[in-house]
This record gives sequence, structure tokens and C-alpha cells, in this order.
Amino acid sequence: MKGFFAGLLMLMLVPVANASYLVTDSYVLTIKKKCGEGHVTCDKALLVMKSKSSGNTLLMRGQTLHRMCADGITPCQFVGFRFQHAGVTYTVFEPGTLMITQANETLLEERGHWYR
Repeated sequence: MKGFFAGLLMLMLVPVANASYLVTDSYVLTIKKKCGEGHVTCDKALLVMKSKSSGNTLLMRGQTLHRMCADGITPCQFVGFRFQHAGVTYTVFEPGTLMITQANETLLEERGHWYR
């Protein structure tokens, strides 16, 4: 767990190589996949999400999301990322949409711009 927090601290303090940044009207998100080259799926994604209005920051672990191939087993297309914190789900879609949901209710959905 110590390594996890050190990694999150690094994401908060300096620009990170191989990180993706999504900027929406409300948030600045930094996403880093911690899986090796060649992995199609990754359950070691890290998210630092900073509110533009309050300045509050959430730190979360998550995984990549994929559309499955016709066989229903093989991931075919990267769709985005999913993170969870305190019963709230944060989904970041590849086109740049952030969706925040809780108990099947959409709390926020907004489009942003990627910086990689």
C-alpha cells in the first residue's frame, strides 16, 4: 500500500510520463496506467481528480473498460476507465466524457479535452 500512496503523491506533484490528462469544466483528471507494455486490459489504473471549484482532490484506483469481441471473452476495443470511491462510480470514456454516478443516478456528465 505504501507504493500506491507514493505513486499517487507523485501524480499530484509533477507531470507524469505516460499519464493522460482530461480537463472538463469542473475537474482536472490525471490518469496513469501502471500495467506493462502489451497488456490489453489493466486493473492498476490510478486517478487523481481535482475539483476546479473547491480545489479538493480525490485519489482512486481503477481499471480499464473494453468492448468485448464476438466470443464474449476477448477484449476488442478500449472504451475508457472506471474508478470507485465511497459508493460513487467515476467513468472516464475515451472520447473525453466524465460520468459520475451513484446508485444508477447520474450526478454529472460532462465532456472535456485530453492532453497526453
